[in-house]
Amino acid sequence: MEVVQMWECRISNGQTIIPIFYDISPSDVKHQAGHFETSFRQHEKDGVSSNTIIKWKEVLRQIGGLSGYHLDNVYGGHESQLVKGVLRRVRQLLKKDDQVVTDKLVGIDLHVREMMRKLGVVYNDGRAIEVCGQDVRVVGICGMPGVGKTTLAKVVFNKMHLLFDECSFLPGINSKGITFSQEMLIADLQKEKPAPLRSSDEGTKEIASLFSRMKVLIVLDDLHEVEQAKALAEKLSWFGPGSRIIVTTSMRNVLDGFDNRPTKKYKVEPMRYHHALQLFRKHAFQGDALQDVSEYDYLSTDIVKATGGLPLAIVVAASYLCNNKDDIRIWRNTLEFLKDHQANEVEAAFRVGYDSLDVPTRKIFLDIACFFIGKHERILSYMWEACGYYPARGIKCLREMHFLEIGENNEFRMHDLLRDFGRKLVERKDLHERCRIWNHSDAVSVLKDSKDTRNVEGIGLAVEEGCIVCFTCEEFHKMSNLRYLRLDRANIQGNTENLLPNLRWLEWSACRLISDLANMHLKKLVILDLSWSPVTEDSQVWRQIMEKVDELKVLNLQGCVQLPASLNFRAPINLEILILEDCTQLSQIGPFISDLKNLSSLNLRKCIGVRQLPQDLCCMKSLRELLIDGTGIYSICFSEGSLENLEILSACDCQYLQDISTIGRLRSLSSLALDGADIDGLPYTVELLQKLRRLSLRNCWKLGKLPTSIGKLELLEVMDLSYTGIMKMPWSVKDLKNLKTLKMAHTPLRKFPEDMVNLKNLEEIDFSSCRNLGVKFAVIFQDYPL
Repeated sequence: MEVVQMWECRISNGQTIIPIFYDISPSDVKHQAGHFETSFRQHEKDGVSSNTIIKWKEVLRQIGGLSGYHLDNVYGGHESQLVKGVLRRVRQLLKKDDQVVTDKLVGIDLHVREMMRKLGVVYNDGRAIEVCGQDVRVVGICGMPGVGKTTLAKVVFNKMHLLFDECSFLPGINSKGITFSQEMLIADLQKEKPAPLRSSDEGTKEIASLFSRMKVLIVLDDLHEVEQAKALAEKLSWFGPGSRIIVTTSMRNVLDGFDNRPTKKYKVEPMRYHHALQLFRKHAFQGDALQDVSEYDYLSTDIVKATGGLPLAIVVAASYLCNNKDDIRIWRNTLEFLKDHQANEVEAAFRVGYDSLDVPTRKIFLDIACFFIGKHERILSYMWEACGYYPARGIKCLREMHFLEIGENNEFRMHDLLRDFGRKLVERKDLHERCRIWNHSDAVSVLKDSKDTRNVEGIGLAVEEGCIVCFTCEEFHKMSNLRYLRLDRANIQGNTENLLPNLRWLEWSACRLISDLANMHLKKLVILDLSWSPVTEDSQVWRQIMEKVDELKVLNLQGCVQLPASLNFRAPINLEILILEDCTQLSQIGPFISDLKNLSSLNLRKCIGVRQLPQDLCCMKSLRELLIDGTGIYSICFSEGSLENLEILSACDCQYLQDISTIGRLRSLSSLALDGADIDGLPYTVELLQKLRRLSLRNCWKLGKLPTSIGKLELLEVMDLSYTGIMKMPWSVKDLKNLKTLKMAHTPLRKFPEDMVNLKNLEEIDFSSCRNLGVKFAVIFQDYPL
């Protein structure tokens, strides 16, 4: 009768029944055999009604078919193991191990599916079905602070922890300490109260010995150091077959602390605008109707843009406004506040990472935030090396923390909120005590004031075109520690002798009087940018300047249209980057170029008068980058052994370029771009470019086919053949084993080798507007996992 009542509760209220078959067979219960059969006969003799007996039998039949626990068969009669199994099941059903997650999530499904794929978990209709394979796997969730890494880990954990023997979610490891985290991990997996450990070494030994036969799911949240990873899960053999470890971190290098194996990574990016707006509305409005919908919508849009798609910033702002839905003035003030400030929670998240940086890396971070977003990584490194800031180390650290990104053209990128965070750190000091000043009006105020400004390391003065602004030498003499100066369109009056002795980078675009440079102290200068200035090679002043800058590494003369047709000035012998882009009068480069033994990059882009490459280039062993896009070059001819270290050759939009017959002699090329060239094919010797990773022939209309030797470029990863005349690909493309991206949009392609499906590294294929490709092509790629 009790079992009948349980079953009725299950039917009417959805309650859960867990049968425990203790000294009885589930089959006997289901079919009423053995003692059950004997008991029912006795009930019949005792006069129990047939309807009641039928009801009892039916319920027992249903109970016997449920998934339960059989002491004899499953646990071999060990009651303690049975108790542990039942306890585990009850905890799972009651969701005792579930992490608390808001019900206002937006756009999480795509992230969850990708995480399940990397974890090797079968995932359908929002449910984790099965863990594939017996390997122990680590997957790291990385991204900048506040982007939602922990939230994603919680959602994934809740969906899949039922598939494991035991599970543990260790929050905030970085703030709790290693030993405490070890104690909690051991307690979670053993389902016991935490026991104190004497040291982290003891904890490591405990973990290594206890769980090697247990299939576990572990989340290590907010790891910051490799030592934390090693103390908790250094060896994957510490855990049983099929175990999974999820790590959330803002430091990518901590993912290298697991068994010296490559760790799968999933990077969480800031939210796209439509998802960010949806998240904001869920938290700010919560379904309430508003009176002035139009203005609230307008403000919502601008507030979301001000947060930069960072979930933490969105939720903080929206939650505050939720309590002030009826006061439009607060919404307006909040928008203005967010344009100049950050919520405390957001700043705190950034501050943890910033405080962990060493002093040189902090300086690099602040330099980028204040001045150098969009600037080329290599150019900036020269200044930081000269200042002793160890740029290779610092940039790597900032990238691993997701404080910094490097774009496709090696330019620095930084999230707007991180940029603002860095600038606010500088602005907290009084204007005259700040180390960096990027605002023009602030810079003018500091220069015009008589106060000491030795703290200033960088200053930006951007004068609008058409304005005439003059500064005196006395104003700059106070800035003895200045290492970066931007002086667009401004003049300096007075005696410039020994001015700015520690200057490393002078950015003086559209400088009106080159003579202002003649007497300046330029001995430590490593970067000189005089783009769009009246520079002429025959100027005595220019020769004086060049004699001073012995340490110069980068010379930018972009747009210096007064440079004569034949350029042959004495250049610093240590120069490594020479930029002559947009020097439209230039047609020849004299033999001085061969004296630049250290030159690694030569930029001649849009020098339309240049029709042939200097012969002296051939012997330049340090040259690694040659940019001749938009020039009048008609032939790229090199002798055997020329430019033996050249890695990048960009000759896009060279509409007269026809002869590339000797391109195969550039054996070190990794990137070749000939977009828009007047070529009708590639030489067969292209197979000699064994280091080539990127090949772009976009807009080469005359190009009708590729040589079969193209298949020998085993390292090729990207090939862009869009807007060419290629109708058929050679069979050898099947051998491009490392190809990741193939673009052939707007080509007359008719047929494609079916063996192409064997290229397992393919990630992107673009055949848009290839109207001659038939249905068969679609069938070939229908199951391809792009």
